[in-house]
Amino acid sequence: YDGASSPILYKLSLHIKAGEKLAIIGTSGSGKTTSMKLLNGMHTPQEGTITIDGHDVSKIALHHLRGQVNYINQRTYLFNTSIVKNIQYGNNSSTDEVLSILQKYQLNAVYGQLKDGIQTNAGVHGGSLSLGMQKVTMLMRGLLRGGQVIVMDEPLAGLDATTREKVMRFVADFTRD
Repeated sequence: YDGASSPILYKLSLHIKAGEKLAIIGTSGSGKTTSMKLLNGMHTPQEGTITIDGHDVSKIALHHLRGQVNYINQRTYLFNTSIVKNIQYGNNSSTDEVLSILQKYQLNAVYGQLKDGIQTNAGVHGGSLSLGMQKVTMLMRGLLRGGQVIVMDEPLAGLDATTREKVMRFVADFTRD
């Protein structure tokens, strides 16, 4: 970071095979989010290169790179519209598809106490929803966007144990290939 006496990431080298799933675990400030943002061009390395399928990401057009490397941020903003419209933002999913996925993975229970379910207004920045509801909404939105590489930043933070299991099953199934 600017002004830091030493780099946050130094001599990092990862080789991840196609279809492989990897979790990076570390303390706050250890570079987890930074390393994810390097993958989709949000940050550029001061030294070295980042390659995907042998292609240097710095030489790939950003719109193409970000279409293939799906970064699901831990702080995605929600809009002052329905939950379903928030889930659909940035992807081509239909309301029926969203409902089907929520039912299949029993994630509709997350919104079960809301009077209008997924038609409920999320409020400004998701302020009408619990943190768990916000997280499920953001994950659904991001995963439905697709991509060849999917990077999730703290996807289970703020979820209770039951919802975590449901989300993990959805993520495992959705990222199978």
